[in-house]
Amino acid sequence: MRNLKFCLTFAGSHPTMDTLNKIKETLGAEMTRYEAFVLSALQSDNEHVSDMLNYIIANRGKGIRPILSLLMAGIHSQSGSLGKRNYLAALIVEMLHTASLVHDDVVDKAVVRHGNSSVNAIWGPHSAVLVGDYILARTFSMGMESGQFDIVNYITGCMSALCEGELIQSHQSKKFEMTRNIYLDIIFKKTATLIGTSCGVGALSSGAPSVATGLARQAGLYMGMAFQIKDDILDYAPQAQTGKSSCADLREHKITLPLLAVLEKCSEMEQQHTFSLLKECDDQPANITAVCDFVIARGGLEAAAQVMNDYLDKARKLILTYRSSKYRESLLEICDYIGERDK
Repeated sequence: MRNLKFCLTFAGSHPTMDTLNKIKETLGAEMTRYEAFVLSALQSDNEHVSDMLNYIIANRGKGIRPILSLLMAGIHSQSGSLGKRNYLAALIVEMLHTASLVHDDVVDKAVVRHGNSSVNAIWGPHSAVLVGDYILARTFSMGMESGQFDIVNYITGCMSALCEGELIQSHQSKKFEMTRNIYLDIIFKKTATLIGTSCGVGALSSGAPSVATGLARQAGLYMGMAFQIKDDILDYAPQAQTGKSSCADLREHKITLPLLAVLEKCSEMEQQHTFSLLKECDDQPANITAVCDFVIARGGLEAAAQVMNDYLDKARKLILTYRSSKYRESLLEICDYIGERDK
């Protein structure tokens, strides 16, 4: 019965990369110039380092953060076009995210990233940590050397929050404790802040004043909150759909919104039973299936989806304050994509 429940929950919308590809086509030559900028920025004369960088660039994922940065840059551009300053802003936020994923795979001992072997699996943890550091150092030094101090300062402002969010989540998973406020604080710091920064720095890179930059950042924060909640919902989807191990968060004792929403309405006895299943899941793998079925049967996915949609509605409301343009329409399409994606 478990597989049937999954099908009922996740059937009906199967958005692919088509939405993002459409947006990239809308950006057209601007996206082409950005890709060339990325390739020129991350080069090394050393063949070994160059091989690693080329592999990371070729397998760096959806690119939502740089796309958001470029779209916000386009909305606020006085000339109607994008330039190197805009591309630099998008590059730094994308490479900050990319480096964090390389480091995450070391911490998690992950061997797969974006459907391919992770840097950790191919070159080992030592090299993975160092190349992640290299990417950070290289991209931030580009910003400093070119005198784009405001962009570098703006982006570095979110880095401590990213680390803090991960540390809090790790601590809570060891304690088997979570509240909605703590959960929202975690996803705000570990996910929403960088997506909000991506939007804000895009506006900043086009010369937007502080109020406009703050508005762009807030729209991104709403999208970022929704994006992480959707990730937490998709953790319950079958591996064949997402390419990721089903219920990986539960295996790592992470209590995310789908489970939290159910626990909030449970009796104390049911809560204690659920925690006991999670605590013993390392020795009793079947416990994960039991908790997963419990969340689905009690409507945890739907409850989480409602919170996600509330954030997306707030993002759309802010985006609609911008004048009509291809950039605004693409931002609205990204909101739809976040809510409807199936992997």
